[in-house]
Amino acid sequence: TLQDLFLEANMLTGTLPIGFNSLTSMLYLGLGDNELFYESTIPSVIWTMTSLESIFLSRLTLEGTIPASGLGNLTNLRGFYLRNSGIRGTIPSEVGLLTTLTEFSMSLNALSGEIPSEIGQLSELKVLNLSGNTILGGQFPTEIHQLSDIKLIGLKETRVSGNLNPFCEVIDPEVTTIEIINLEGAVLFDGDSITCDCCTIFDGM
Repeated sequence: TLQDLFLEANMLTGTLPIGFNSLTSMLYLGLGDNELFYESTIPSVIWTMTSLESIFLSRLTLEGTIPASGLGNLTNLRGFYLRNSGIRGTIPSEVGLLTTLTEFSMSLNALSGEIPSEIGQLSELKVLNLSGNTILGGQFPTEIHQLSDIKLIGLKETRVSGNLNPFCEVIDPEVTTIEIINLEGAVLFDGDSITCDCCTIFDGM
């Protein structure tokens, strides 16, 4: 039974073949950096692959949003990588159902709205990268402050504001450093900013 499928950076076009929904034991799916699903939505069959632990769909040319019910189905996910792929809309609150998630990377898209407070339910989360979503805004949810395993938060070129200093009280400085992706670049268009006294700056996306 096929469990790992990595086809990234192969100049692939078109969509998924008939019968893809029979791959019910798939754990790792990598389709990024291709021309698959060009100017289309993510195929609905992917949201039914409930065994997935990691999904790599970065650097595609997509349209549409992340379906709430679809994302909530993938409760075994540990890594969700959807960078620079044209996704718009809000981050569904159903992300809070992905309780084994360790990395959530959706930088360089067109996400809007606010960061859902339900991310605070992801007790194993280490990386939250939302940089480059220039219309993503609102206050950074206080519920996320309880996530003591967080190591990197990316908010560069967003409109998100807030105080991250509560993280300084829950992390162990001997083993963990919170890196804010270009904290100085997180100053918002309307004059608000991110505050974090124990964070270091990583200039990247």
